[in-house]
Amino acid sequence: MWWGGLKGGLAIAIVLSVPEDLPGRDLLLDLTLGVVMFSLLVNAPTIKPLIQKLGIDKLTDDELAELKQGMMHAGEESSAFISRFYKAGIVSRSTEQLIHKNTNEVFTSDIPDIQKEQGLKHLRFSALRTEFDELKKLHEINLIQHYTYLDIRNNIQLDREKISSNEAPGTSSDIASKTGLFMRIENALLKGIREHDWAAWLLSRYQNTRLSQRMQRDIAGVLICTSVLEMLDTHLEVDEEEREQIAEKYRERLHRRRSRLQEIAEDFPEFYVRFETNLFTQVALTAARLHAEEDHHDGEIGAKALVRIEKMVHEAISKLPPVSDAAPRLDASELIGTVPLLKGLPTEVLEQLSGHAKSVTFLAGDIVIGEGERGDALYIITHGVTSVYKGDKKVAELSDGDFFGEMALLGDQVRTATVKAKHPSTLLRLTRRDVMQLAGEGTELKHRLTDIKEEREAQTDLVSLVPLLRGLSSEVLEQIVEHTMSVGYKPGDSVMTEGESGDSMFIIIHGVVSIYKAGELIAELKEGDFFGEMALLGDKVRTATVKIKEQTALLKLSHADIMKIAETNPELKERLEEVKASREIVI
Repeated sequence: MWWGGLKGGLAIAIVLSVPEDLPGRDLLLDLTLGVVMFSLLVNAPTIKPLIQKLGIDKLTDDELAELKQGMMHAGEESSAFISRFYKAGIVSRSTEQLIHKNTNEVFTSDIPDIQKEQGLKHLRFSALRTEFDELKKLHEINLIQHYTYLDIRNNIQLDREKISSNEAPGTSSDIASKTGLFMRIENALLKGIREHDWAAWLLSRYQNTRLSQRMQRDIAGVLICTSVLEMLDTHLEVDEEEREQIAEKYRERLHRRRSRLQEIAEDFPEFYVRFETNLFTQVALTAARLHAEEDHHDGEIGAKALVRIEKMVHEAISKLPPVSDAAPRLDASELIGTVPLLKGLPTEVLEQLSGHAKSVTFLAGDIVIGEGERGDALYIITHGVTSVYKGDKKVAELSDGDFFGEMALLGDQVRTATVKAKHPSTLLRLTRRDVMQLAGEGTELKHRLTDIKEEREAQTDLVSLVPLLRGLSSEVLEQIVEHTMSVGYKPGDSVMTEGESGDSMFIIIHGVVSIYKAGELIAELKEGDFFGEMALLGDKVRTATVKIKEQTALLKLSHADIMKIAETNPELKERLEEVKASREIVI
C-alpha cells in the first residue's frame, strides 16, 4: 500500500514537471491521476487476497519448523525476563504468574505439526550452525590455522547443501578427502624429498608440521562434536528419537577423533606432549588478549593498558619453544603442589615432601589401589594412563598430572574406587607417614592438615544430621562429603526460587537464610540447618524461595552425585529406595 502510494506520487510529480505549454499535458495528468487512483482503490485492497489465493504467504515445512522453534525460544526468553523482575522484587508473585499466562498464550498458539523428516532436517541445520559457530571461535583463538578453518568451513557448507537437497550429509570437520588438492600437493612434496639425505632436516620439520595440523584438526573436531551434543541436549521440543538419531552420528565422530588423538599420543608420546603444551599455551594467551580487547571496547581498560597486555602476550608467544624441542615438565615438588590438600604450601615444604616421595611403576592391568581396601598414600601420575572403577563400572580415566587417594593423608582411609593401570605407568607415591614426619608441631603443614581434617569432620557431622542420610555408616558419609561443594553467598542472593526446578540440597556451614512461601517469610535457618533435601530423591520443583540474610557458606550436594554414589553403594541405594517408596505410599 505505502509502496504503491510512493510510486503513484512519483508518477504524478514527473507529470507535473512537464512544461505547461506542452500539448496534451492536461490529458496526460488526468490519465496519470486515474491510474494512480485505480491502483490505490482497486489493486491495493485485492493484492492481499490474491497473495493468499496463490498461497504465496504460506509457510513451507522448513519454515514451520523454524517458526515452532523460534516461538518456543521467544517464550522461554519472555519467561526468563519476567522471572528476573520477580526475583528482584519489582513485581509480585501474582503479577508474574498472570504475565506468564498471557505470554504463554501468545507463544503457544496452534501451529500444525511438522513432518518428522522436516523436523529432522531442521535439527541437522541447527547442528551445522553450531558446528560453524564453534569453528569460528576456535579460529579466533588460533587453535586452528586459517586454511584449516577454510577447509572445514567449506565441508560444513557442502553438508548444508546436501541436506537442502535431501542428500545424506558428509563428515564436515573430518579429515579432507585423500584426493583433495592439499593432499595431492603433500604427497608430491613427500615423494620428492623422502629419499634424499640432504633433505632429512626438511623432512623432519615437514612431518612435524603435518602431524601438528592433523592434531589441530582432530582437537577441533572433538570440541565441535562436544558443542553440538550439548546443543542437542537443549532442544527438548524435538522428539527424543530424532535427537538421538543425530546425536549418535556425532558421538561416532567424537569417538573417531578421540581415537586418532589417542593413537598419536601412543605412537609419538614425546611429540604429543610437546605439541599439547605449545598449542594450548598459545590458545590460552590468545584468549587472554581477546578478553583484554573486549575490556578495552567496553571501556574497562584504556588504550595504553591494552597495548601493554598485547605486547606481553606477543612476547610470551614468541618465546615458546618450537615443537621439535623437549617439552618442559613439572618436577616432583610442583606436581605435589597441584594437589588441593597441599596447594599453596611454601616451596621449601613442597621440596621436602618431594624428597620423601617414591617413584613406582605399574604395568598395564596392574591394580594400583583396590576399592574397599585401606590405604595411606597419595598417588600422582607422572607418566601413563590409569582407569578408575566403581565395582565393575569404569567411571573415569586419569593421565599425566592427575592424582588420586589424597584423603589418605588425613588418616587411614577406605578406598572408594579401584584404580588400574591402562598402560605402563609411572606414579609418584607419597605416604601419610612421610607427610607426618615433616608435619611437626607449629609447622604450616601441620596446621594445614589439622584444619582440613577438622573441616572434613565437621562437614561429615553436618551431612549426618540430614534425616534422609541419618544413620548411614561413616564410610558412606565420607563418600558423600567427598562429592559436596562449598559455595559462598552474600546478603540478598537467591539460592533457589519457588516453582523453579533444582537438583541440589544445601546445608548451612555458617550464616543465616530466609525461607519464603508465596512471598511471605515463614522461617529463618542457621548453621547446621538444611533445605532442598527432596531434590536428592528427584523432586525438582522447589516449594519455597530461599534468600541469603547474612554472609553465608553452604555445603551443596546434587542429585546426580548422590545417585552416582548409590550406584556402587548398596546401603545408600537401599535407603533412598525406602524413603522414596514411603513417600509414594503416603501420597
